[in-house]
Amino acid sequence: MAASAFLEIRVPPRHSALSTDNKPRRRRKEHMKHAVCSSILMIALAVGVQEIDAAPVDARMATPPTASPQVKTPGSGTYSSGQVKSIDWDQGKVLIAHGPIENLGMPSMTMLFRVSERSLLKNLNTGDKVQFKAEKNHGTLFIVEMVRQ
Repeated sequence: MAASAFLEIRVPPRHSALSTDNKPRRRRKEHMKHAVCSSILMIALAVGVQEIDAAPVDARMATPPTASPQVKTPGSGTYSSGQVKSIDWDQGKVLIAHGPIENLGMPSMTMLFRVSERSLLKNLNTGDKVQFKAEKNHGTLFIVEMVRQ
């Protein structure tokens, strides 16, 4: 009489929730962390891209103009000093080497600004020293007032 016996080996499935090593749960957590980090990075990049239009044209800091950087005129708010480097009449833009712009928290540099009204560019020439008031609207910097010195 021969006894027949067989050996049954049970191996839990690799991705079973019953497995004792918790690798699938760890992988899921790692994937979630990766997804969250990627989402945060994408949001940060999207916000940064909106600021590009307001970025300085020349990354090097320009020497501030010799005039005082901030001038307060009665009832008009704070003006910044600068010197016109170039004018784009068609686009309504002006490149200005300016001192600090306190209301925007910006240091001295050379930047390309849009003007709120093209009439601000009237009678303006390259090399002119100006007093101007800049504001930020929807991520874009605009000069809203400008006076030749």
